Amino acid sequence: MIRRYQMDPGSVDEVMRQVNEGFIPTIKEGEGFLAYYALDAGGGEIATVSIFEDRTGAEESIGMAADFIRQNMASLLPNPPEITAGEVRAHELNLTKRSTLRQRTECALAEADRLHPEHAVEAASVVLPCDGRRQLNELRVVEAPTQFIQKLGR
Repeated sequence: MIRRYQMDPGSVDEVMRQVNEGFIPTIKEGEGFLAYYALDAGGGEIATVSIFEDRTGAEESIGMAADFIRQNMASLLPNPPEITAGEVRAHELNLTKRSTLRQRTECALAEADRLHPEHAVEAASVVLPCDGRRQLNELRVVEAPTQFIQKLGR
């Protein structure tokens, strides 16, 4: 499902903040939810892409979005979105390129939390393949998890 919203260009940052903090936690609870993306298309336009397992979940998300906007952003988004929905008939997903530093860092943090839940690790010192083997080459305990996570901007 693709939704396109027009707004005052000065409202984009506030809308994106509310989407991140309020709507994403809501939509991810929807039936069959798989993914959600919000794109700043420039010129006061935001496009969102919601991916669900089936049409039922996608249709449910229309009501979820309308309710969230009505309750939280009615003044920022006074006009209804342009909605495009349909069945995915072609796609490609390159999972081999997902092995980014962020993914490796998140895997390392998850493993470190399992091994030492009272501490965090220094991410730069960790090499973790994230392919199911979960091996740590080096683990350095540095500080409490909340302090470390704040440094990562999470």
